[in-house]
Amino acid sequence: MIITADEFREMGFSADDDALLDSCLKRAEYTLMGLTEGRLTAALTAGGFAAEYVKQAAAFQTAKLLREEQRAAI
Repeated sequence: MIITADEFREMGFSADDDALLDSCLKRAEYTLMGLTEGRLTAALTAGGFAAEYVKQAAAFQTAKLLREEQRAAI
């Protein structure tokens, strides 16, 4: 997984439903890996700024998915 639930929260995001958060984290990773044809793995392995940007992108994608899921549940 690109980021964990704890990392997601440490970046200032929040989620009340842990199961939904886990699902959205996995879906965000799947989406980002698809968009980059798996190149994210190299950035994560290399570390540094590139890895941080990848983690931030995963967090923003996860937050977007969470918002969409929460709206759909209303």
